[in-house]
Amino acid sequence: MTDNLDDLKANKETIRTSDVTASGSHFLKDFAVCPAKGARQHFYSHPNILDDPQYTVGLTGVYTPVQLLVGSAIHDGIEQWYRSRIRDGEDTGEADLDSAIAAVEMGWANRSRELHPDEDTTTLVSATRVMIQRYHDHFGQKGPLQEWPATKVVCDDTGEPWIEKHFEIDLGGGFTYTARIDLVVNHNGFLATMDHKSSKASFVRQLLTQAELEAQFTGQLLCLREHAPQLAITGILLNVLVKDRAKGPPFDRALLPRSRTNLDLYKLHTRDLFERISGWHEHYKTLLASGMDSDKAFNIAWPMDGLRHGGCYQYYRKCTFWDLCRSPDIAGQLIASSMRPKKRVINEVTQEEV
Repeated sequence: MTDNLDDLKANKETIRTSDVTASGSHFLKDFAVCPAKGARQHFYSHPNILDDPQYTVGLTGVYTPVQLLVGSAIHDGIEQWYRSRIRDGEDTGEADLDSAIAAVEMGWANRSRELHPDEDTTTLVSATRVMIQRYHDHFGQKGPLQEWPATKVVCDDTGEPWIEKHFEIDLGGGFTYTARIDLVVNHNGFLATMDHKSSKASFVRQLLTQAELEAQFTGQLLCLREHAPQLAITGILLNVLVKDRAKGPPFDRALLPRSRTNLDLYKLHTRDLFERISGWHEHYKTLLASGMDSDKAFNIAWPMDGLRHGGCYQYYRKCTFWDLCRSPDIAGQLIASSMRPKKRVINEVTQEEV
């Protein structure tokens, strides 16, 4: 059992807080599903500045799918709900519902421009507030599923809760894997990571089944094991917030373990995927350096694997880059009219937006 967390706290200098997650599970999954999708989403930039990663922006659609925005807002509220339980470096279990709902509203305000005009922001914000209220009523103090003190947020020796912490591990070969973990908790005396997902009732069982081998959670546990190999880690505690369940609790919760072999193999195969991505990227840059047209170079260097296994159409919606792959000869023109950069970067010399 994890009776003493002092050893874990001593490793806090290996954990950093930042927005850099480009070499984590979501990055790798995009390339594993389809290298062309991954490259468009993470590597696309103007050919003249390709070699300078400072100006690489990546692409995304003009509008973000509504279910992703709902999930993001719920995540903001849950994060604040747990943060509000911390007093003087300890999880007291006393959550502030008002601050959690305020975080939801702020999250929607920050990302409302990504919402398609046909969506009703007021309805979405209201529905998200209700989900946070239900979470508080079920898992908070006096709730039927009160989780504290059996499940408590881990804090380091400065009193900082381990919420939204970034981990890095060296895979060798110049590759680094990163993971951002929603929560690290002491769950019934063992260390666990904790994550939250939202889902329609019809998809909950599939989501929980997929989570048993989901790369995101395997990578999180790998990072935690690499930083605290001496402590007992029980697995990932997954909360699923059900958006439309008519009967029964609006939540499902499962504890999902990983074996040592699971983690060892994930580490090995992750490095292999990084090496393949690096090879495709070098090929792309070589073709551009030869003077080849940017669209043609992209189509040759980055395999469109989604065409082979149905990855272009999943969960009843098309891939963001569907039109670019249907019309590869004019992809550059389509990008200008239908895409926006994931991240805008300012040229430090000209002070102009790239």
